[in-house]
This record gives sequence, structure tokens and C-alpha cells, in this order.
Amino acid sequence: MLWQNAHVYIFHSVDYGKTFEVFHPFAKGNEPLLSNFSADTLEGEMPYTVDFCNYSIGDIQQYEWDFDNDGSVDSYEESPVWTYQDTGYFSVRLTITGPDSSNSFLKDNYIHVVKSTGMNEPTLSEFICYPNPFSNYIVFDFAHDISAIAISILDIIGNQVITIRKPSGINKLSWDGTDENGVQCRAGIYFIEFGNNAYIQKILLTH
Repeated sequence: MLWQNAHVYIFHSVDYGKTFEVFHPFAKGNEPLLSNFSADTLEGEMPYTVDFCNYSIGDIQQYEWDFDNDGSVDSYEESPVWTYQDTGYFSVRLTITGPDSSNSFLKDNYIHVVKSTGMNEPTLSEFICYPNPFSNYIVFDFAHDISAIAISILDIIGNQVITIRKPSGINKLSWDGTDENGVQCRAGIYFIEFGNNAYIQKILLTH
């Protein structure tokens, strides 16, 4: 009951000439303002569009979003969509205002935007990968037996994470989301590359 207000009644005793106060603790006042929010995704390539979801509570009359914490209001919408045009880490602040107070919440370095890798995603009918997005493992499925190739997994800035070799005669391979050293990779966007850079596909690792 942190936001409970007490009504105060003033009484004056005629017999004793004293004035005293009686509190009514059961009368609840206005709910306090509490700012909170989240984003649908936290990392991606420039230009990067993010859907923000508001979870604030209280008698809110105005929302003020600052998507890069530069002191300027970028949106007054309740749950806005914002596109980042520059790279880097961005802190996001939401300030809410009510009838007689305001509350602000900052998520430091919340959004990460990187440069585009310039990778395309051509269609290859002989290859599919599933599930995508994935959490535990992803399967690389070749519809027909093609020659032995090396499949490279790249991170979002083009660095090689791991190489998986497909021998001739094997149509299915899988990746468990670890790098060459067996360390679990962080959640985010990765790319499958094979065939002398002839085929590149985007995949999403979640946890």
C-alpha cells in the first residue's frame, strides 16, 4: 500500500477546547506514476526499426520518448516505432507525466545498431534451414546431394563464428549456436555463407 493516502478529519472538542486530527487510512488516493517499457528487438543493421511497448502505470496524461537520450523528445506516442539511422549503442528514456507529477525511466545502451554487411539473400531451392529463429539448434537441409562444401556462420558484422564442413553424401547438418571453441554465441542475427559467397542467408539465434 505504498501509494495509499489518508484522509484527514479535523475535530474540535467543545468540552475541552482542543482541536485534534483523525486519519482515515482506508481511503486510497491516486496511483503513482511509474515509467517502464521494452523493445521488440535490441540489435540490428542500420537503418534499424524498433517497436517500443509501453508498460507504464498511473494516471498518465503525456508520454515523452527520447530514443538516444540527447535531451530532445522524439515521440509523444504511447507505444511508438522508431528507426535508427546511425550506428552505435543508444540509451532510451521514457518520461511520463500525470496530473501533479512525472516519472522517468532510462535504459542505458539499450539499442545496438551496426553497419549493414551488404549481404544479399538469394533464393536457393536446394537448401532450407529450420527452425528460424532458433534457440537450441538449426538444421541445414540440402534437398539434393551436392558436392562437399564448407558452411560458414558469420556474425552481424561479418566476422566468422564457425565453419561447418558438409561432406559429399550428407544432406543434413545442424548447428547448436556455439563458436569454434564451443562457447555459446549471444542471441542475435547471423548469416549462413557457402558456395564461394554465392549463397548467404540470414538466421536469428534466440535464448
